[in-house]
Amino acid sequence: MIASRLVVIVAAACAALPRAATTQQRDTTRRWENGSWRSLGELTGGAGGLDHPISLALAGNTLYVFNAGPGTVLALALDGHVRWRYTPPDSLRFHVDRVVSLAPGLDGGVWAADPNAGRCTIISPLGAVERVIPLHDSPHLAPRPDGSFWKASFIGVRPSLFDARGVRVRALRLPRTLTAPKDAVGDALLAMTGDTLVVAYVDAGRFLIAPPHAHRQVRDVWSVEPRPFPRFRESDVVIRGRTVHTYKAGPDAPPATLALAVDSGIIYSLYWNGRNAPGDRGRTVDMYRVSTGVYEGSRRLPLPSSAIAVRGDVVYALTDGGDLHIWRWAAAELRPR
Repeated sequence: MIASRLVVIVAAACAALPRAATTQQRDTTRRWENGSWRSLGELTGGAGGLDHPISLALAGNTLYVFNAGPGTVLALALDGHVRWRYTPPDSLRFHVDRVVSLAPGLDGGVWAADPNAGRCTIISPLGAVERVIPLHDSPHLAPRPDGSFWKASFIGVRPSLFDARGVRVRALRLPRTLTAPKDAVGDALLAMTGDTLVVAYVDAGRFLIAPPHAHRQVRDVWSVEPRPFPRFRESDVVIRGRTVHTYKAGPDAPPATLALAVDSGIIYSLYWNGRNAPGDRGRTVDMYRVSTGVYEGSRRLPLPSSAIAVRGDVVYALTDGGDLHIWRWAAAELRPR
């Protein structure tokens, strides 16, 4: 289910147009890779500690799952065996609506972003709370080695860099080619690969690849299934007798990008795929090369899924049925003529 989002804007500032731009030529037709998936195991809902899992992160040799039912974080070995479970104390309990997103910590731990509770809890590889930082708006972030992090925003298409205390430092310099209305729905999935930031806009068929140095050009990549930025619906609502102007993104259209993973120089985008038969929705993984933004091909997952993590040829997927599946991709062998 795609939940509606309501964002109340108190003040806004207009940002200057950026200078650097590199546009990737868009592809218009998917190229399906020839091969098949082999199951390496699964955890079914209600077994193995899973209880309405909604978010997934792979850090080091640990797979982390957020269970929305009890509001816990589950740490699994790469074969799916349970290592430990984090149940927060009352002071750090996850918000009742469970809008929580996990991000891999570079030390092998996990960041559990809970913007409706106003915080992100950083958990060590052993399951201990290392620190808590303030967090609001979008739950999607990407930690950096020095403890700082990039974070997306619902309104506006500019992800921002925050320091280790959660204080905003600057916004990402966008390429000129990334045109979007001021009231665009800008929420994005973020991932770090080395020092490079990858941005996948949730509701638009668009990616950014941002190298670590500010003077380097940010690459603007169109997805293989282009889609424009949607706009918020604006309205005035009365809150405690005060009229407030709001922006709301409703469940009118499905998201473009359901999940994002980066591994070995390849971007893996779990895409809604509105072009083909309904059976492909939530099953299409499109691949792009980080260094160039070039589209590499697509694979169909065996089951509709909502979250993925990737390590080599192995995909960890949370399926729509609430299960965790582990699949290995086996490319078809080319036979000589």
